[in-house]
Amino acid sequence: MADDFSVLALSMQADMHKINSSSHNIANVNTPAYKRQVSFFEFLVAGGKLETSTIIDKSHGSLKLTNSNYDVAISGDGYFLAQKDGFQIITRNGQFSVDPQGFLTSVNGYRVQSLQGDILVGNQTLEINQQGDVLLNKEYAASLNIVYLWPQSKITPIHESAYLFSESNIIPPESNQAVLHQGYLENSNVDAREEMLNLVKTMRHFELQQKVLRSYDSMIDVGISDLGNF
Repeated sequence: MADDFSVLALSMQADMHKINSSSHNIANVNTPAYKRQVSFFEFLVAGGKLETSTIIDKSHGSLKLTNSNYDVAISGDGYFLAQKDGFQIITRNGQFSVDPQGFLTSVNGYRVQSLQGDILVGNQTLEINQQGDVLLNKEYAASLNIVYLWPQSKITPIHESAYLFSESNIIPPESNQAVLHQGYLENSNVDAREEMLNLVKTMRHFELQQKVLRSYDSMIDVGISDLGNF
């Protein structure tokens, strides 16, 4: 009986992990360039433990037209590099703006990086061509620093669509080239219908296990009561 309780408890923990991931995915279905989280778990029978992990699905979302000069989408592989206070992130969310100091920044307040460093836009007209060249008032100013990852590399989320920068994940830019599209944003890669179905299925499984636990609990109560009658 104790082993049955342990197995049920571990299975319910796994379900909760999947429910949290699905809920997070659904909440970010409209977040530009958000990458869905996929839950994995492994039962360690010997130790009676559950090991859980979350993998980021790096597949690309579709592109949507916004007509904003500050929106930039990446077609193909590649990530924008941004930094704040020396801390670097990568993101495919090109929903940029200009901060109070006049620098081009990401949606999370990180300064977008070019090969030359921060990009000072100010009140100038911003253009970004397909090669990532930044033009201010029609004149070349910088080239966006687009970084590329090894296909098997794992990325760690720190915001909804931003990930920790790691040198070990980076491959040389000449091995792959992205095409940039000003006036577009990348959609999330979450299939809302599929995610809702997965959530409902997992919640039903969780509720079924709750009922089984209640039945076990009732059986134990009856057993204890019977013992008290002897």
